[in-house]
Amino acid sequence: MPVKQPTEPMTDHHMNNSNTYKKRIKATMLACSFLCAPFLTFAQDDDEEEVFELSPFTIDASTDSGYYASQTMAGGRLSSSLKDTGAAVQVITKEFMEDLGATGIEELLQYTTSSEVAGILGNISGSEEGGMGETNVGGARRDPDSATRVRGLTAPSRTRNFFVTDIPFDSYNTERIDINRGANSFLFGLASPAGIINNDLTQARFRDTNQFGFRIGSGGRNPSYRANFKVNRVLVEDKLAVVVAGLMDKTEYRQRPTFKDDDRFYAAFSYRPFGNENTIFRGNMERGEILGNAPDVLLPQVNFEAFLRKPAVMNAGMMVKNRRNPDYPLAAQHHEGPNMGQFNNNRFYNAADREAFLAAGYIVRDRPEDAPAGAQYPTLTYRNIRWGGGAYGFVWDGSNGYDEPAFSYTDQYPGATMHRTPFKNDTPNFWSGGNYKNNVGNNGGAPQGLYPGNIGEIMGIGWLDQGFVDLDTFDFSRANLGWDNDYYSRDFFNYSFALEQTFWEGKGGISIEYDFQDLYRDSYTALNGGNSVITFDVNETILLPQDINYAESGNYDMMPNPNFARPVIMTKSGQRTNDDQRTSKRVTAFAKYDFRDTLSNDKLANILGSHTITLLGDENRHHEMLINWFRGSFGNPEPALHIGPANARQALNNARNTPNMVYIGPAQPEAYTDYTKISDFIIHPAYYDLRSTTTKTFSKTYYDLGVDATAQALADDIDRSNGNEFWAQGTWSPIDTPSKNLRRQQTTVTSLAANAQSKMFGDHLVLNLGYRQDEVENWLNTEPPIPAMRNGNPNLDEIPDITPDKWLLEDGTNNIVKKNIFGYGGVLYWPKDIIPLPEAIDDITFHYNTSDNFVPSLERVDQYRKPVPSQVGDTMDWGVSAYMWNNKLVARLNFYEATLNNATAPTSGIWNRNHVRIFQWYGRLNRDSRRFDSYDNETGEFLFSGDGLPDPDIIDEFITLDEDDGLYYAGEEAEEGFAKLEDAVAAQWPYLAETRKAMAPLEQFVFDEELIHSFNARFLPDGDINIQWAGNISDTADITSKGMEAEIIINPTKSWRIAFNAAKQEVISDNVAPRLENLVDTFLLPYMQEFGHLDWGNPTGAPAGETFESTTYERLVEYFYVKGLEGQPTAEQREWRFNLITNYQFREGLLKGFTIGGAARWQDEVNGGYPVVFDEVNRVYKPVIDQGYFTDTDLAIDLTFGYRKKIMGNIDWRMQINMRNVHNWDNTDVDVFRFQQNGSAARARFAPPRQIWLTNTFRF
Repeated sequence: MPVKQPTEPMTDHHMNNSNTYKKRIKATMLACSFLCAPFLTFAQDDDEEEVFELSPFTIDASTDSGYYASQTMAGGRLSSSLKDTGAAVQVITKEFMEDLGATGIEELLQYTTSSEVAGILGNISGSEEGGMGETNVGGARRDPDSATRVRGLTAPSRTRNFFVTDIPFDSYNTERIDINRGANSFLFGLASPAGIINNDLTQARFRDTNQFGFRIGSGGRNPSYRANFKVNRVLVEDKLAVVVAGLMDKTEYRQRPTFKDDDRFYAAFSYRPFGNENTIFRGNMERGEILGNAPDVLLPQVNFEAFLRKPAVMNAGMMVKNRRNPDYPLAAQHHEGPNMGQFNNNRFYNAADREAFLAAGYIVRDRPEDAPAGAQYPTLTYRNIRWGGGAYGFVWDGSNGYDEPAFSYTDQYPGATMHRTPFKNDTPNFWSGGNYKNNVGNNGGAPQGLYPGNIGEIMGIGWLDQGFVDLDTFDFSRANLGWDNDYYSRDFFNYSFALEQTFWEGKGGISIEYDFQDLYRDSYTALNGGNSVITFDVNETILLPQDINYAESGNYDMMPNPNFARPVIMTKSGQRTNDDQRTSKRVTAFAKYDFRDTLSNDKLANILGSHTITLLGDENRHHEMLINWFRGSFGNPEPALHIGPANARQALNNARNTPNMVYIGPAQPEAYTDYTKISDFIIHPAYYDLRSTTTKTFSKTYYDLGVDATAQALADDIDRSNGNEFWAQGTWSPIDTPSKNLRRQQTTVTSLAANAQSKMFGDHLVLNLGYRQDEVENWLNTEPPIPAMRNGNPNLDEIPDITPDKWLLEDGTNNIVKKNIFGYGGVLYWPKDIIPLPEAIDDITFHYNTSDNFVPSLERVDQYRKPVPSQVGDTMDWGVSAYMWNNKLVARLNFYEATLNNATAPTSGIWNRNHVRIFQWYGRLNRDSRRFDSYDNETGEFLFSGDGLPDPDIIDEFITLDEDDGLYYAGEEAEEGFAKLEDAVAAQWPYLAETRKAMAPLEQFVFDEELIHSFNARFLPDGDINIQWAGNISDTADITSKGMEAEIIINPTKSWRIAFNAAKQEVISDNVAPRLENLVDTFLLPYMQEFGHLDWGNPTGAPAGETFESTTYERLVEYFYVKGLEGQPTAEQREWRFNLITNYQFREGLLKGFTIGGAARWQDEVNGGYPVVFDEVNRVYKPVIDQGYFTDTDLAIDLTFGYRKKIMGNIDWRMQINMRNVHNWDNTDVDVFRFQQNGSAARARFAPPRQIWLTNTFRF
């Protein structure tokens, strides 16, 4: 299977539509239109009876009436009456979709029962929730057709003709949609515990028909349009029929320039070699390409509020690092300019300097109470914006046009790149040679740009990332902040064949099917989630020298910032490719036996009834290659040598990711004096072509670490800052490289199933019994090999080899899972013969169904990169249905209980942070203990683990004897002396022995080979450890959904159709992250109780700042918050939903031919957050779960108008206008769905906009 490299789809100013495939689609559609024109006058009479083959293996859609469908495959994988199943199945007929103007899943699911969908028209945001409620819709934008949810559990599986698929469905080749809610694997195969959404593809019928449609409507700069055709022809009477269909959909959304181009071609045939219905050979194929830029409905994060609260000017060259303060947790140890103590220290600044700083408007932090009211700890208003230490990136400000960056840049230099002495060979250090001696190297600091922070991070624990909550500053519904940089694409091919043979006059049969799907997905998000934070540039200088020959010229000044006082975003790109192939083989056989055909005793025969046994065997193989890419920096000289961190050598490390500093508004210096509210700021979209930089070469003024910057020094983390650093000119290129999150897997599911449907007691009792046996074999490799050599040179960058002949499945893990499932259900008909019903009521039935399911989601891996348990679900449905007036009214009331075990918990970041902390802590303990204690003090023998006492030469280095007073002093600045040497040693290293003792419990993690590999841990010569995140680490949670569903279909007359559904649900999570809970309860908490008091920076000495306990608790805040929400509703859950859809056609009088209709959709309020309090006893933050904050309820209104008439003889012309969301006619509504812990609005989306569509359809 060839590896498809990331593509560069072209959109808007860098996209053309001359794609060869699209040309073929258009040409095919035009050709078919002309070819069918001669048939216009010879179209068959509409009243002529159509002949359908009645195969038990397919659904006969001709029995559908209006919005009512009578057939389903839920009775045992054969076509049977929907009344005879106890499962929750909702059938969406073709008429239902046409009346709504729904062509895809995004438009449809907002109208169906217990279903939710994200996107621009959706009824949920589609956000991916982090542990503390972080909000990101990147997943929904990358894969918009998958951002769905049923019964509040999770996304349902999608199938086409009951074969699992990731290909989005479209109505152009769909006969109807079946939505099965709940776990029913014995009926439908392995699928999501939430259920499945199946689309029945168009079959070739034995009748000549033609259909053409054209739609035009709401768009962005241009209107949207859609054209489709479907032509069915009988080529050999009663034997061979074919159907071809095509689609060209050019949708432009209100949010410019987002769009979706969907081009497809479909063909199918039906062949009856003997001219009858007993033997049928079917086949179909579809080829398609989808390219789009999905609307970003989430309003972005914004940091303007922090600036307005405390306007400031920053000069990056004057920065020093905040000294450690025990009142500040590690999360607050950022850089915000010198404090009072540092001003009064002559090594930094003096009092006069402070006054000059204040007069110039620079940041001066003197008091912790400078933090805003309500902050949980003294914190920082200004901070770096996630650039990443030393990374090579770009500034985009429009000065070089929109297609090229203005210049290459680095907005943060790690302290590791600074030499530790201000002078070397009488040459002043650049960073300490200016007017203000910064001494960042001496002080351990790092020069970096500073920007207003987000209220969420300023206020502290329990606060969410703050975003815009209105459209006053900028109308995000009209323009995408990332403009045309984001995209998603689908390139797919599918073909399927089926041989159906029936015997014994339809009482037995067999179906043999084969399905193949090839789907390639590519997506790119530039400004989304954490990469979509709008802030304000308060830096009057940038981190570049005015003169790189500063030593000769004496000019140590930094360049003035050409973009001072402009709104800015720092973003890092994210690209994902997914190459999927699915092959499925399925055999279905059935046999029917009816005792009424053989027994002479009619009463007994009636009791025993009829029985259908169905056997199924299938094999499904899914081969997937998923790669997350980012744009890494490469160049001459190699950037990794000069960035700073030792792990910068790894191309997949974040230090090599290419940031973009994107300016999105004009300079606004008046913000310092005139602006009082967020809406005063002026911003515009990022019109730049951010994707254009890959593989191009750019010049860069970079900070060269000199001759010490060698590959070996980098690998060994040897200090490369030895006084010979200098500014220089180099070149570099951003190149797409694989990130840590990637996988290659092959999953083979082999299944055997049996189902029995029995109708007894005069068909008053229908029983369904099912048994299924599945074996799932999964090969998974998440760690492609890293070759030692690359292009003839040592592979310094450690770039993995993802070619299929090297990245082998057999080098990964192999797992085999077996599962047996039994399900049963029944339907009991009202005994009308015994207890008569009113004449208006045809039938009353009572149903019950229970089944379970599991999803072999073995791609989810734990910290060892091994699969976590697969998702398992079980469902129980029960209720009553009524059929009245010859099925003109069908009502169903259903109650259900559904569980989803082993869902994905939002704890990946918590896992990574705490495992990284364990490795880092061991490295610090090991480094310091080995530094001070490597020898046996009695024998002088080197001991790897020491003897618990400082080595003599270390004592001589740190302890001095004052000859005048005869006291021992620990360090030159020590104020207290000791009469005994051992007392001075004890004061200097009070926890040396305990440091060594604290290492032992950590070794179960640190020396675990699998963890070393997962976290790419590197043991350095001084005993320290370099480490990086392992990628996604999955843990599980259990979700329970209970509720009620009501569905009513009314076709009171031939002209009037009504559908109503209501859903009540209560969805709660429980047993969240049990493996993480085990780590916390059995290791972290006991370990902290014993060793948590050790100082994080100096574990052998007396605690003077952050301890291991305090830093670890900060990394567990999210964990305790998530656990505190156990038993509470999951995100964006609404208790009630109602949908009403109707359409009426006038068949006589002045309005004959006109139609009118519409829809109303009501949603209940959403719990969007809780207050957070500190538990003094357990020292953790917890949500106050009985004081939630709720959104408003939501009512959406649609209107439909149409006209239908016969033209040119027998052409059925239908014209329809669909007006969606007329309640939001001016497109100004905003829906808040997340709240801060004080109840203020935190995150919002713009409401689904008003849309108007005009559709013309011609059938003949």
